[in-house]
Amino acid sequence: MTAERVYQQLWRAELTRRLGLEFVKVADHEQLEIAGWHDKPLRDGFSKRAAQVRAQCESWGTSDTRTAREAARATRRAKDHSEPEEVIYDRWRAELAEHGVTEQTYAQRLGRAGGRALTAAEQTALLEDLAGPEGLTAQASTFAGRDVVDQLARRLPPGTSAEGMLRQLETLADRFLTERAVVVARDEQLAEERYSTPELLAIEQRMLDGATARVDAGAAVVAPEHLRATLEAFPSMGQDQADALTDLTRSGAGVSLLVGKAGYGKTYLAGAVAHAYGLQGHGLIGTAPTGLAATGLGNEGYGDARTVEGL
Repeated sequence: MTAERVYQQLWRAELTRRLGLEFVKVADHEQLEIAGWHDKPLRDGFSKRAAQVRAQCESWGTSDTRTAREAARATRRAKDHSEPEEVIYDRWRAELAEHGVTEQTYAQRLGRAGGRALTAAEQTALLEDLAGPEGLTAQASTFAGRDVVDQLARRLPPGTSAEGMLRQLETLADRFLTERAVVVARDEQLAEERYSTPELLAIEQRMLDGATARVDAGAAVVAPEHLRATLEAFPSMGQDQADALTDLTRSGAGVSLLVGKAGYGKTYLAGAVAHAYGLQGHGLIGTAPTGLAATGLGNEGYGDARTVEGL
């Protein structure tokens, strides 16, 4: 994806330099479009692959991201190079004319813009945005150098040339990693450093400090009889799960952490915890990173279960 975004930025810069094209944001997707040719009917008319993928998804009865990728592979055909260029261009001209695009349109819309490099103030503001909560750590706590380049390529306006755009991307990425990022790990498999921001690390440290300070808080301790009743209500629970249930409901720690491999039975155990606290009279809020996981918690007895974002 990073290489694709960089490529798009480079050809935008060259199209702007050579033809004076102007690029604008559109509401229905993140890609910049050519001003004057960015209306949706025109784009849909020439987005034949997108139409094929949508039709395949509709025939399968679903349209999630994974299905769209499968549909793209299923509908991909080898390109037909037997059609002469003149025939292709004539067909495109006819299709454009159907949307009101003529040679006069070209004359009106070419040569109307030029690329530019960011000012020093704009560069600083851009790097601050990348380091902020809606930047590189909006969806993950760490990132790689290529992620910085990817985000810059998303946000920079078309440059004065492909060479100048590439130089600006490299300079800003290096500056961000030097000034606003901290190495926190290394991915040996990909042979790359993983970074985070000082601001996020400070937030994480405050959370850790708050959790450790509440180890002896005596919070929400379940009565022994309610724990015994829960163990009886979940007879298939293994000894390690029973020990974990006891620790989670009787330790009194303000924050408790359960770690288990896939298949350990963490969701089943979460249901047992909900049962124990229900007997104790506590109302529970369940939260999970995905809607599917939140639904699973709801099925296990969490009356109010939603995603982290929804919470």
